[in-house]
Amino acid sequence: MLARNYLTNTARNVIRTCLCGSKSFTYTKQYSSTTKNIDRNSLNQTLHKISSKYKVFKDSDAVEISDAYEELYKHPELIKEEPQVHDPFEGLNLERGVNGVYEIEDLVEALEKENSQDIFVAGVPVDLEYVDFICIVTGKSHRHMQAIAEFVRKVYKRKCHSNDII
Repeated sequence: MLARNYLTNTARNVIRTCLCGSKSFTYTKQYSSTTKNIDRNSLNQTLHKISSKYKVFKDSDAVEISDAYEELYKHPELIKEEPQVHDPFEGLNLERGVNGVYEIEDLVEALEKENSQDIFVAGVPVDLEYVDFICIVTGKSHRHMQAIAEFVRKVYKRKCHSNDII
């Protein structure tokens, strides 16, 4: 039990010496009721071995690691202009039409912007009372046709009012 306490105290004191850099602690050895001083030479040798193996860290020696935002503020030449975002609706009329959400000219313009092929527009007789025009379009592939339909729906949603049926 005494040997265990001795080792624990010695280890604790050695660690304090390494961390604090101070060698002013009293190192004692306890056997039953008597106390004996440890040989100072052997203690100094042990401390020298430990201090040469481990380095004591200080705030003055530390290198400050800054995050990305701090680096950008230190070096403003690294700040790049943000890339311009492409607006897919650029050049299209996004105002609601007079007779409906789409005017036929706006629909043809949107289809041409999406590189549609063979755009065919035909007027529907008034006595059918369904629509004014019918528009038939072809695309390069099935996937292209789906992309055209999706774009026409997006433009429709941008042009319509809140009371229009989607």
